[in-house]
Amino acid sequence: MLNDKTTRQLLWIALFAIVLRFAYQAVMLHFGGSFHNGSDSEKYLIIAGEYLAGGYGNHSGEQLERMPLYPAFLAAIFHLFGTDNLRAVVTVQNFVDALSVIGIGVAARSMSERFAAPAALAAAVIPNFLVHASYILTETVFTLFFVWGLCTLLWALRRNTVPLLIAGGLLFGLALMTRPVMIHYLAALVPALAVGLWLQGKTTWLRSATLAAIPAILILTFAAPRVIDHYRHYGYASLTAQEGTHLLNWFYGCLASATPCAERGRVVEEMRPISEQRVAALGKDKDNPFAVSAVESRLAIEKILSTSPSLIITSMSAGMFRVLMQTGFYESFAQFRQPLTFFSAMSGRSLTERLSNFAKTNATNVFMLLWVLAQAALVLSRGVQLAGLVHGLREPAYRGATLILAATIIYFLVLTGPVASPKYRIPIEPPLLILFGIGWGWLRDQCARRNASTRAATR
Repeated sequence: MLNDKTTRQLLWIALFAIVLRFAYQAVMLHFGGSFHNGSDSEKYLIIAGEYLAGGYGNHSGEQLERMPLYPAFLAAIFHLFGTDNLRAVVTVQNFVDALSVIGIGVAARSMSERFAAPAALAAAVIPNFLVHASYILTETVFTLFFVWGLCTLLWALRRNTVPLLIAGGLLFGLALMTRPVMIHYLAALVPALAVGLWLQGKTTWLRSATLAAIPAILILTFAAPRVIDHYRHYGYASLTAQEGTHLLNWFYGCLASATPCAERGRVVEEMRPISEQRVAALGKDKDNPFAVSAVESRLAIEKILSTSPSLIITSMSAGMFRVLMQTGFYESFAQFRQPLTFFSAMSGRSLTERLSNFAKTNATNVFMLLWVLAQAALVLSRGVQLAGLVHGLREPAYRGATLILAATIIYFLVLTGPVASPKYRIPIEPPLLILFGIGWGWLRDQCARRNASTRAATR
């Protein structure tokens, strides 16, 4: 196996990814950065501390809001290397991220050998993975299980279908235990997988639909114990008590502004007294976190339904566009303790004056230069990915896999909606990177054919 050329390439790329992440973190620390991103990191650290103290499943507020796998990962590392050893955590995350890089390459390889290395190399260098491997956040561990789950499904289109579908369901179940967004992924996964199996496996519709249900059943099996436990104790069959807060303060908070999230603070303040009044009306249930979440969810849905369709379309479109087009290097400014000197922060009475101030302010700013390069690379990569999407859908051998990739991208984009941040693009990165591998392979083939035609014409 190691003598295989593509396998050796993937292993070298994974090694490069590890070295790059260590170098990134060393430079970050040199600039006074931290692996602790603030409130989100602190919440996972609190839960990890509770686990170490024997408090797993104690129904603390943080445990009810967060999924358990990442805090367990933290607790295991702290048990081995010392409490609050954040450096040990990100060191392990560097190797976890490298496994995800290999997984992306292997997934692309399920369609063609020539797609594997470009997809993996792109995964090794994209800022979004670099940034989140360096934070105490769930993204890196989630990506590991999600990537390999997606990988098994793509290979299942070709061979060993049932065992690979079972493996995919188990891996997606572990991803669910890291981030609850996976529970609604079934709505996109099952039909896309059924169509993909029908197209690639040439089986009947009924068999394809039955096989597509295997991962869904396993994902729900992972969710069931937690949902049942919450129902027994609180009367609500929910994965987390965070759903209402996210839907009201983030999704609706960002939706209620034509510029995504620009007026979120104002919207949150307007909703607070209404929410508090409805929570107070719960009586003795006002201390039930799931009852509070349900109130917030109902209020959010009520406000969303009363929002004008034009504003919904504008906010959703703008938010999804920003999620796709904003480089993850944006978050590096916070990690490296750098001032945010983007064009939006520039003062001036006219566009020309603001452009002039932007150029003067960033004339010697190395970080802004790197941001420009990262942003340009992302825009170019989107063109390659679009070529990969078109080629994947046009080529019968790749069509089933490409449909699954496209359905995954659409699902997470819609779920993110107006909450415009590259952080929420993490689940979309693997299918985008695989499409990049397809697009790069297709473009390389086109160039080779054109060169061959040119040489033939000159003979």
